[in-house]
Amino acid sequence: MVVSSLERGGLGAVCDLVYEGEGVALLNTAGAGIVVPLFGLFGADDGMPHHYTILNNGSERVLGSKEVGVVVNPGDHIVCLSSGGGGYGEATERDCDAAALNLKNGYVSR
Repeated sequence: MVVSSLERGGLGAVCDLVYEGEGVALLNTAGAGIVVPLFGLFGADDGMPHHYTILNNGSERVLGSKEVGVVVNPGDHIVCLSSGGGGYGEATERDCDAAALNLKNGYVSR
């Protein structure tokens, strides 16, 4: 199968960190890409922006890109959804087999 050079953007990643310390800790964030995602080229969609949260006893708080002194308790989850890259080219011009494979694997939703 020949894959067209017109591709979806790069895939992001999920990182779920669980704080296992014995006492309260402080977290600083220093992420970029929450407000302005990576852009697509030549008619393609932009990538998704980063999204950071902290989960504590069933409640979720969205973290900003530049926060200092966020309280983290033992058992808290810090969840980081990193953005993917922006796409390249018009989706309608993609190789049909490559697009179908991405859809099947859950890499794209349309």
